[in-house]
Parts: sequence; structure tokens; C-alpha cells
Amino acid sequence: MRNYIYLVFFMALQVSYGQVVKSIQSGIWEDPQIWSTGEVPNERSEIIVEHEVLITQNLHIRKKLSLQKNAQIILDNSKNEVVLFIHNGGLLVSKGSPQNFIAIEATSNKFPGFISDNSENGGGIIQANHTKFINLRDHENYQAWYFRPSGSSAHLVIEDCIFEKCGRISPRYTIAAGGVARFIRSVFRDSQVKPKEMRKKYEEWYTFTTGSMPGAECEVTYCDFDKTVYLLRPNGYRVENNIFRDGVHGYVHLSGDWTSFAYNMIRWKTPKEDDFGFRYGNKIEHCMFIKDYEYWNPHFIIVGKGKGVAEVSGCIWWYKGLSSGKHVEGDGIIIGASEGTQYSDAQLKITQNIFLPNGDGSANKNGLTCTGVTALGDKKNAQIVFTHNTVYAEGMGGINLGETNVSHKGLVKEISHNIFWASKESLGSKIRNLGHSEAGIIDSSNVFKNVGYMVKTSTPTLKSQGYLKFEYLNNDYPGKGDLDGINPNFKDSSRNVQSWSKSIGGPGTIEHAMNSLKPIGKHNFQDLLNHIRDGFQPQEKKLKVYGASNK
Repeated sequence: MRNYIYLVFFMALQVSYGQVVKSIQSGIWEDPQIWSTGEVPNERSEIIVEHEVLITQNLHIRKKLSLQKNAQIILDNSKNEVVLFIHNGGLLVSKGSPQNFIAIEATSNKFPGFISDNSENGGGIIQANHTKFINLRDHENYQAWYFRPSGSSAHLVIEDCIFEKCGRISPRYTIAAGGVARFIRSVFRDSQVKPKEMRKKYEEWYTFTTGSMPGAECEVTYCDFDKTVYLLRPNGYRVENNIFRDGVHGYVHLSGDWTSFAYNMIRWKTPKEDDFGFRYGNKIEHCMFIKDYEYWNPHFIIVGKGKGVAEVSGCIWWYKGLSSGKHVEGDGIIIGASEGTQYSDAQLKITQNIFLPNGDGSANKNGLTCTGVTALGDKKNAQIVFTHNTVYAEGMGGINLGETNVSHKGLVKEISHNIFWASKESLGSKIRNLGHSEAGIIDSSNVFKNVGYMVKTSTPTLKSQGYLKFEYLNNDYPGKGDLDGINPNFKDSSRNVQSWSKSIGGPGTIEHAMNSLKPIGKHNFQDLLNHIRDGFQPQEKKLKVYGASNK
């Protein structure tokens, strides 16, 4: 027997016709006096728990285990290892209320328990409503749950639950097509991270991991995660209105096609494991991205693999942290290679985004600015469309082409109707060649009608301001119809997450802002977005059709 607890669920949709046994008082599971039949329920019983029950030895459930109002199951492993097996064919239902949460708790005297299908064919149903899961984790892997909904019969529905001092929750294997996994309005507190000294070399660890095949029906909505979430193959996932307090992670080669990723607040507090990649064909909409650690050249997201249009729209990007070195560049959205063979096979479309001033919102505080888009890929199989964005373009801001690898002619499809602005004369840029861009990559046909305020004068000509270090073919300069030197006169360009916190009566902190959002607060995420976007409305009438807020 391994030296840790299993809380194991094997379930399917079969209806139970076994004897119904109810708890009539609190006590130890093995005490017949706490049960309505005067007998300890056996593994074929249908069991209803309405009290506090201690489990002190191995237990097998093959039918239905239902936890009702006032119920609490405690896995007491102070003397022995305790394994609760709920086999394939069983069903777990826990149904509390906002005023009276059910609890499933493991004591931590030795090795706490966790929930798993224990490799039996997986599947079954788990329905938890207003339930607290406390201290769930095994000793070896710090795993709180393994779950494996099967394609034909399984449902995992977690609503209005709290995970307190628990380890990781993840599928044992990828959820099959037709499988259902829903996490709704649930909060993760004091999540237990596997200590680095216990991890294998290169082992990654996250508090919550997705993983599903195309055709699965999954969602993570209105949840609050205190530790990093890993978006591993999130096929069919709807990820909306969540708070990610320590970032999200994902590789483009291990990504998938989610249904949506929208209205999320994502904050990275440290540079560890902050890669976030997604595939062409997916969308990110109306999210808030924050990085507030001290680092050089931090990155937000990279797009790669797949085909089709990758769209990033209506988002707000903010490097709050300081630059820790000579580098003053932070890459916002990075365009990488697709799986296509030509430019028309993939497109990165960036629209209606706002790239905030660095630091606490005060312009030119430390020079670290977020680029609207940076081109790193060396393949000729994806194009950039960058329209109707508002970009604080000081330092290395704006758009960067030709970094690391050659940016070939054909990469830029359209860059238009954006506002690029800086705090002082000649500190900003619209598009910058970092040394590896082909001649003619931008011209009047693909770069036009942009606004530049306080941007640098281009060389060798004054015809186009803010386009730095490019070579043009046949004197065809970019910037046809540009409006330069006109102050957008934003309504309030100092607005950010902290100013929103103050506007709702708080102390002006990111933490307070996150605590004010649902599921634990009363405000909708749209309230925060509206506050910032309203501040970046140009009051200059000539610029009303430019930038992120005025399309």
C-alpha cells in the first residue's frame, strides 16, 4: 500500500437501485448507530450523508454517495492510511447552499487525500455545488484531483465551490470527445504548490490544468485562481470572466482550439513559467493583461502553429513593473510561424487594443514599454493586420519588425487607423526596423492613416513620421494620410487598474481591484474595461475615428 491517501471516484450514468442508507447523527462511518438502518452501509448501498462523518479506514462505494446540507466528510488518517474508492458505476453528488457549504476535507496529520479515478475506465458523474474541498493533496505529487470524464457518459460539474489548501486539479488523461467538465464560480485559496526539491528535473507544476480532445464540452467561467493555470490542449474550453492572479501558461505546440477566451484578468507577478502561446484560428477578446515584476524584456503572448486567423481584440496591456537592465522593451504580442506554406494561410489580426503607459501609468517613468506587435518568425506563412489600436509608443514601443530573424516583404498586410503617442517630443515611434527587415516591407499600400503624437522624425525623409530605419522601394513611403503632431487630448490617459480601484472606493491597488470582481466581488469585469477605455477617448475631433475606443 502506498503511503498516502486516495479519495477515488469511479462513476458512470447507471441508475442505482440499492438500499438507501441515511446518516442520522455525526460520528465515525464504521459506527452502525449513526445510520438509519442501524447497519454500516456496504459498497452496494445508496448513501445520503447529512452530518459530520469521519472515515478512518478503507471504504468502497459502487452506487450513489450524496452529501446534503450540513454534511461533512473528513478523511481521518491520523492512525491509518484511508482510501475511499467510489468505483465505476458510482455517483458523487454534493449539494450545499451559499449559507451552508458542504465540506470534503482531509486531515493533514500524515498524508492528505486526493480524488482520482485510479485508472479504472474513468467516467461517471461528479456534481459539486457549494462545496468546500480542504487539504486535498497526495504526499508525492501534491495532486488534489485526477479526473477522467469519458466521452459517452461522463460529467464533471463544479459550481460555486471553494478549494482551500488543495494541490493541483487536472485530468488523468485528455478528456475525450463528448466529455463534459465545467468549473463555474469557484475560488482557489492558498493552493499547495509542490516544493521544487520534490520535483523531477524540468517538471512543471500548476494549480489547475486543462486537457481535452476536440468535441469535448468544457468551461472555466467566473473562477478565481491564486496560482498559475496551465492551458494544455484546451480544446472546446470556454474560458471567460476569470481572475488569474499568478498568470496562465501554455505552449503553442501543446495548444488547442478553445471555444472562447474572453473577459479574463491575467496578472503575472513573477517571471517564472509565464509563457502564454496559442494557435492561429483562436481568439482572445476583452481581457486585461498585467505584468508587474522587475525584469528585462518580458513577453506577453506568442501566436504560432495552426492556420487561419488569430484575433486579439479589445484587450488592455500593461507593464507595471520596472525594467531591471538596459533593455527598455517589453514584447506585447509576438507573431510566430504558422503551419501554412504561404502568407495567406494565417493572419494575426490585432484590433481595438490599448497598450498603457509603463510603470504606475506615469509616462517615461522607467522606459519599459509594451510593443503592440513584434515579429520574430522567419517563415513566410503569416501576416499582420494591426488596426484601430491605441499604443503608448515610447522607448521601444509601437511595432517592431526584423528582430532576431528577417521580416520579409509580405509579412505586413495592413497597419492603419492606430494612435501612437509618447509623453515628450521625439520619444515615440510607430514602426521600427530592428535590423532585419527587407526593403519595401512597408509602403503606402499597407501602412496608412495612422496618428503619431510626439513621435520621432523618420529618415531620410520627412514625408512619414515614426517609421524608423526602413528602406523603401521606388520612393514609396508608408504613412499615406497620416495625421501627425496633433494631440489626441485623451480624456484621462492615467487610467489603469489602480485608478479603477480608487474610483470604486478602494485603496488603489491591483489586489483590491481583483477582489472587487466576481466571483468574490460585486463588479463585472466590463466595469474595469469601461473605466480604462473611457479614459483613452480622444477629445480632439479630428481623431475620433482613430485608436481603440472610436471605431
